[in-house]
Amino acid sequence: MKKIFTWFLLLLKRQMKKPSLYLILLCMAGITAFIVYGASHFELDFTVGVMERQAESKVLERLCDHEGLVRFVSYDDEKKMREDVQASRIYAGYVFEEDFDEKLRTGELEETVTVISTPKSVIPMLTNEMVFSYVLQEYAYEHLLQDCYETGYFEGKEEEAEESLEEYYQKYLTNGSTFSAVYKGGVIDRSGTKTIYDYLSPMIDGMVAVFIFLSGLCGVILFRRDRDSGAFSRFTGVQTVAAGVVEVFIPVFVTAMMGMGCLICSGRYMGNGQEWLHMAGYILLVVVSCMVFHYIIPNRAMFAAMIPVFFLASLMFCHVFINLNTLFPQLKYISMLLPPYYF
Repeated sequence: MKKIFTWFLLLLKRQMKKPSLYLILLCMAGITAFIVYGASHFELDFTVGVMERQAESKVLERLCDHEGLVRFVSYDDEKKMREDVQASRIYAGYVFEEDFDEKLRTGELEETVTVISTPKSVIPMLTNEMVFSYVLQEYAYEHLLQDCYETGYFEGKEEEAEESLEEYYQKYLTNGSTFSAVYKGGVIDRSGTKTIYDYLSPMIDGMVAVFIFLSGLCGVILFRRDRDSGAFSRFTGVQTVAAGVVEVFIPVFVTAMMGMGCLICSGRYMGNGQEWLHMAGYILLVVVSCMVFHYIIPNRAMFAAMIPVFFLASLMFCHVFINLNTLFPQLKYISMLLPPYYF
């Protein structure tokens, strides 16, 4: 047992002298720092015009008070809104028709909103979901008030009731009791306010997963070099496989620990043991996958040439920057062959 431990330490010491491992660690730390710094110094807001043809309500007022990536500006002149859209003063405009409130109650929403944008603009594709989620959230409160008033219990006390109802509505809205969804994979921020970092920070998880996978592939190259040089000539077949697993495990483990450090420093770490178990499972998956690829591609030169392919495929198909599976569902089967898909 002592000899095995000594052999492991010698392999670890040898691995820590490899420039490629330090390059991977530096790239991981550098990209994490770049994302964190860039997001904290990058300001972005989508200014969107909104207008109601029906009698003025408090919905637009509350929308315009909203803080987040989408900033709403109230208009009372559709012509002025169209001019501002054409002049790129605002990204898009939304005109809620006179029957929007009533059709919202009945669920018949066809032709109740006019979207104003420049030709071939992709901005409405990005803002539609966000705009309507905010609008429906505010209209839901309006309907709550109307339903309560119709009972007659608050007659003469409408202003007092409105303050109390708004307090409870916001309370239950933020804790998920008013609107809720089943979500797996992390902690939900229910504050309703998103920053640019909230949208960029998941890239850190993806980059950590990809670099851990890359370190495993580099470990396979080192193992093959040792095997071809005769370092394992006295080993049995099982011992040679075990040596390969160890030589892949060492860089994967070191990179994974650096990855956990990046997640902690960037705020992506939620502070529970489940994340460490998840990382341990991912380490095991990467080691097994790299050994499988080692036997599938027996030629050393071919395997080395495939490393950039594995790296780029992981970036493209494992939703590090963009989830291409939503555009091309067939790509899902390719991404399922790569370990970063499961991180």
